[in-house]
Amino acid sequence: MTERSQDGLSTAELIRVELDGKNVALGRYDTILWQVRSGFVIVLYGALGLLFKDGLSLKGLSDQIVLLVCGFSVLAYAMDLVFRIRQLRVVNAYNRLVDQALKHSAGEQVDTATLRELLHLAGESQSPIGLGAALRAVLLIFAFYSFTPVAMLLLRLT
Repeated sequence: MTERSQDGLSTAELIRVELDGKNVALGRYDTILWQVRSGFVIVLYGALGLLFKDGLSLKGLSDQIVLLVCGFSVLAYAMDLVFRIRQLRVVNAYNRLVDQALKHSAGEQVDTATLRELLHLAGESQSPIGLGAALRAVLLIFAFYSFTPVAMLLLRLT
């Protein structure tokens, strides 16, 4: 890739600007994820606290309440997972862009096709994130959102 087109940015400037942008995107995804998670906890446990303000009784644990908690948990899980996968795509693109920056700083030829791909919006793309990262995201997020519904179902069965 040529160092600078006539009125455009140099390769190094393009990479630097894009790394800054991806860094900002990662921070915004973190903010969104923590807002979803904290909102889930506040709404769910606030509502349960209001429902069971006189103490937890198994009679008060109706099928409708359990269904509502399960549905709310599934919705929050889906929202969280979608944003986490998008964030992981940005992490992947960021790491690949750093590799291109290292190649460029070492005087090696930067792959134009790879750089072009990495300059696009990573979170909205369909780029793969890797099986290990996806599996960790799915399982850890599932554990967070499934705790209360599972506990309620176990209480309901006793």
